[in-house]
Amino acid sequence: MKHPSLSELEIRFQRLQQTPSWSVTERRQRLQELHDALIRHSEPLVTAINRDFGRRGDGETRLADISLVRADIRHNRKHLMQWARPRTVSTGIKFWPSRARLVPQPLGVVGIISPWNYPVNLALCPLSAAVAAGNRVMLKPSELTPQTNAVLRTILSEAFRPNEVAVVEGDADTAAAFTRLPFGHLLFTGSTAVGRKVMQSAACQLTPVTLELGGKSPVILDDDAPLKKSMDSVMAGKLFNAGQSCIAPDYVLIDPASREQVLQQTAASCRALYPGNVLDNPDYTAIINEHHFQRLENLLQDLPDTSLHWPLGTITPAHRERRIFPPVLVLNPPASSPLMQEEIFGPILPIIEAAGLEAKINIINSRPHPLTIYFFGHRPQAIRQVRNHTLSGSLCVNETMVQFAQDNLPFGGVGESGLGCYHGQAGFETFSHLKPVYYQSRLNPNHLIRPPYSAWKKRLIDYLGRL
Repeated sequence: MKHPSLSELEIRFQRLQQTPSWSVTERRQRLQELHDALIRHSEPLVTAINRDFGRRGDGETRLADISLVRADIRHNRKHLMQWARPRTVSTGIKFWPSRARLVPQPLGVVGIISPWNYPVNLALCPLSAAVAAGNRVMLKPSELTPQTNAVLRTILSEAFRPNEVAVVEGDADTAAAFTRLPFGHLLFTGSTAVGRKVMQSAACQLTPVTLELGGKSPVILDDDAPLKKSMDSVMAGKLFNAGQSCIAPDYVLIDPASREQVLQQTAASCRALYPGNVLDNPDYTAIINEHHFQRLENLLQDLPDTSLHWPLGTITPAHRERRIFPPVLVLNPPASSPLMQEEIFGPILPIIEAAGLEAKINIINSRPHPLTIYFFGHRPQAIRQVRNHTLSGSLCVNETMVQFAQDNLPFGGVGESGLGCYHGQAGFETFSHLKPVYYQSRLNPNHLIRPPYSAWKKRLIDYLGRL
């Protein structure tokens, strides 16, 4: 495929820029058409994603890339009239009887760069928010999912005109040119390293950015956590999409006394989730390509065999050929190892011993702020301690992954795990300018504080400063 040049991208951008923004009624209609087109092409999407991955669990695709997206679009459409209304704000007694409002306004053309791991969800959920806010959209999906991208193009062509939503395909060079366009807002989902480059490039155009990145999201297993229920949840989150999720649990912090029980239960949870040989289990997803499979193998290099626990069998040539990476537990890897320095993004779970909740919190706080923290336990004091003494994009208590599916909670990171957020009303506001509008009444006392400043005017100004 010939990739578009910067000049070609600029032509497409200008076409979008020249298109008038929609009314609220038109936005709701476009969202309905997007929802209906997604339903019509659900089965082709399941097939396409399966082909792009080599094997993708159908249930995972239907849940994460179709069901959640449909719910997101419906939520935006349902609440759009309320979000788009001008909001009255107080001007205070000093400016009575004037009025002030915040008026949501589209930013123009929004750029979205979406990744390969959830190629529908992480493209259409931000697109839905941008459309709800009244913007036109230019979407750059990952080049690693060409089959899915073809179905996405069809869906978007049925819901939007070419001068309303444009899809741009290409490699890293295309993505770099994409980030240099003067978007009203640019949302990028991907790695922290690439996110830095995106932000630098967007800064040349003073383009505001939302960066949905990743990092090492820890799990805290507290003393009173029910072990089976907790590890069932941890491993369900860790192995969903074979760990290729930005919010997947990255490592688990446990008390030393519980080591053997945790290892045994974690292995049992793996076997319950994916019984039999993972090579033959259609629910277990493949690693996206050979490069990422090799990257995961490299993370285990130089680690002693005694620290590796393979609950569903080790890697064989057949696993490498089909890119099926079986789950592996790593007990107490060195803090300096690549496994503990890099985001894993695969079915490898380090289990680290730390005595007491404070020690676990200190380990988390010694690292860059994570995208999310998972806490398992029921002590209110412990939950408050983790909530108040750590900084992360989100905190999820006694479950994994589901915080992403909450329409009324913003999704985003902090520090190295991200900048800004979207989902629900937060997404609408990310892609809107809340324009302040001040209305002066006919009764205007402001002349009382204009020059010349007599002694009594100065006393009035001093008095107003105390109100």
